[in-house]
Amino acid sequence: DGELGAIVGGQREELQVVEVDGRRQYRTSIGPVITAIDAPTVMVMRWHALSIEDETARMLRELALSRTVDEVLTASGRPMVVSLNLVAADVDGDYAWQTVGTMVRRRGITGRVPYPAWEPELGWDGWLQDTPGERRPERGYVVTANSRPDDPMASAISTSYVPPHRFDRIGELLEAQESATPDDQRRIQLDRQEGDARAYRDAWLDGVHVAGEDAALCLDILGRWDLVADDRSAGAAVWALFERDLVEEALLDDLGPDRTRVAMSVYSPGRSLLDADQLDAFVTDRSAVVGRALERSCQELREALGPDPAHWTLGALHRLRLTHPFADRAPSLLKSWNMTEVPSGGTYATVAAAGYSWKGDEDLPVTGMASLRVVMPLSDLGASTLVHPGGQSGQPHDPLYTSHYPHFVADETLPLWFDDEDVAAHASWRLVLRRPAQE
Repeated sequence: DGELGAIVGGQREELQVVEVDGRRQYRTSIGPVITAIDAPTVMVMRWHALSIEDETARMLRELALSRTVDEVLTASGRPMVVSLNLVAADVDGDYAWQTVGTMVRRRGITGRVPYPAWEPELGWDGWLQDTPGERRPERGYVVTANSRPDDPMASAISTSYVPPHRFDRIGELLEAQESATPDDQRRIQLDRQEGDARAYRDAWLDGVHVAGEDAALCLDILGRWDLVADDRSAGAAVWALFERDLVEEALLDDLGPDRTRVAMSVYSPGRSLLDADQLDAFVTDRSAVVGRALERSCQELREALGPDPAHWTLGALHRLRLTHPFADRAPSLLKSWNMTEVPSGGTYATVAAAGYSWKGDEDLPVTGMASLRVVMPLSDLGASTLVHPGGQSGQPHDPLYTSHYPHFVADETLPLWFDDEDVAAHASWRLVLRRPAQE
């Protein structure tokens, strides 16, 4: 307001001065100032974590002790900084899905871009209540898959949902089962039908005529592909590059190289104009655009994997590289802390998720994946199975540091010992913690 103050919600307030590392920082009632104090418009960053008393630790302890879905839902209602999808089931046949966590209710704004905080009709308005969820739906199951829920509150909760391909595929596989067994669930977790390709391949390629030899080759590979994105698939390799090249070629004529480069820097598989069903608006000659994209994809595969299409596989481009966060500091000394690099199947749009980014030019390393595969039959918890991309120990020098990893990458699973007698029978050693004796 020209003085050491600000207008917030229509009211003037004095800025709070905070000394940080010998420098003066400023704070308003809604958050710290993150621009120069003499800027024409001061920008403030607001974070809900500074407005609540987080009870995540207590919630997790209560979840561990919960025996019913009712108890789980009660525990998950505590204030939490992190918001997520929670799925719960109990041995009595109750089950539910619920969005949990403390989420801001906004008045007149979306939260996607900055807003004029001096306007009294705009801003935060408490916390969202009655967030989306389901309890024992008639279909007999619940699915989340990070997909947008069919709920009016969906836009108020998040802007980063993924397309519904994985959600729809899981539902399709469940509906096809006469009776769901634990083995069925393990097979579903490993399904690699590529949802993006299923949704868009034929729509973009049918009736297209291409002139270039490379374009014709990649068109043929895509046309014969069974849509399964396993690590040995040539079709999945072509699709991974073609999807990116198609979006870029469609934008170039309208936006030019510089603006297209900016657009591609924020796009990724599942988050582009293709998935928003808006790419057609930029295309006047479909055969020409598709032909150029196919030509580029084939040339990129030749440069990366050689001239023989027999070597063009998704796994050759799409590698799983799990590195210890400290290993980069001393690669020659600590490289044994990294997991062995392996070819990977899957994409962001397969149930067996293994996403990649469009930011790399040469390959498409895994950037997001399942951190755990677990199946727990509630009628026999002793038959539960689990595997994760690591080991039983988090200590790099422990023999069990990588004990799960070879099973994870081979699509295998391991017993999850649940009953006390099974745990005792398979334990290799035991650590007992005792309270110190009272003096």
